[in-house]
This record gives sequence, structure tokens and C-alpha cells, in this order.
Amino acid sequence: MELEKDTLTALLSYLQEHGYPPEVFAIEFPLGKKGKYRADLAILDLDSKEPIALFEIKQQRTFQTEALGRHQLQSLLSTLEVKTIPLYLVFVKQGTPPFEIIRVLPEDHKTESQVETPPVEIPDFEILTYNERNQAFHVKKKTRKKQVDRFFAVSMILASFVLALLIADLSGRLSISAIQVTIMVLFIGLVLIPWASRIKFAGIEFERLKKEERPKN
Repeated sequence: MELEKDTLTALLSYLQEHGYPPEVFAIEFPLGKKGKYRADLAILDLDSKEPIALFEIKQQRTFQTEALGRHQLQSLLSTLEVKTIPLYLVFVKQGTPPFEIIRVLPEDHKTESQVETPPVEIPDFEILTYNERNQAFHVKKKTRKKQVDRFFAVSMILASFVLALLIADLSGRLSISAIQVTIMVLFIGLVLIPWASRIKFAGIEFERLKKEERPKN
């Protein structure tokens, strides 16, 4: 355990040499519901304070420790919205620097014959930040597009339903009372509420609660 602490200290110094400011370091960073998982080290985005890289530190590099580290990183990644952030395993070794780093690919679930994975160098902070912000932007943009498409589809279905009722009423085939119109408006409102973050009704404004933010170190 003492070796891992020394390795973490050396890793932090190494990262600072690559342009990583100290304020982006989050040691034992909690992830998942109620902090079920903890990353040995997370690199946080300066603006959003969301992880843009995760590190797990192990002592001797063996098949078992590498397999365990990969499994831990995959568990950490499963709690995040963005599934493309870089994952790194850091192993204690003799020499300068006193560690070696390997990259774990998010889509790689195999553990056989992976002890031979070659060490890598960490990208500079500016490069890492640029890449991960682009990835997060594309994920959020894709999510928003899906929401807009669903909202449009639901709106068109409701509009078609209302139009059909209006035509039936005008042609005398259906008689719609004021109470039925009110109920129909309420029904449509309830269907559309999930897409609204703020609603004003009868002079009272309601705001949908946002997801509770993850605790920060």
C-alpha cells in the first residue's frame, strides 16, 4: 500500500510535467450511486468537474493484477455517461519514473494475453481536454437530437388526434363538451410535461428537479 502511495505521488508529479494543473486531480474519486466505486485518481474537466480520465494503481504487474485492474476500470466506466474517456492502469516498477502506464480500451473486455500490453505515455492536458470535450459534446448533441425527435413524434400524434376530434365534432358525428375539452387539454399537458424543465400553471411556476450532482472531492 505504501508503494502505491509513493507511485501516486510520482504519477501526480509526472502529470504536472505534462501540463496537468493540480486542481484537476481527484484522489479516491467517488462514482456510482452513493459512491459505490472509487477511482484511485480521476482527472476532472476544469469547467464541468466531470472525469475525463481514470487511473487505477497496482503494485506488481501480473496477469491477476492486470485483470483485476481492467475489471475495476470497466466498473468505473459503467457509471459514466461518456463511455470513451481514457482508462489507465499504473504499475509500480523500479527505475525512473517508478511506474509504467498501460491504456485500457473501454470496449476491451478480454483479459487473456494482455499482460503484454505495451506501456504508453499520457497525452498533454490540453490534448486530453480538447478530445474529451469533443466526445462529450457529440454525446450530448446526440441525446438532445433523440429527445427532439421523440417530442416531435409525440406532438404530431397528439395534433393528429386533436384534428380528428375537431373534424368529427364539426361534422356532427361527435359532440365534445367543455369538460371533455378540459380533460383532453390536461391529458396533452401531462404527456408533454416530461420534455419541459419549467411549467407555469394557474399563475404558479413549477420547475422540474434536476438530477442531484455527484459529490466532488
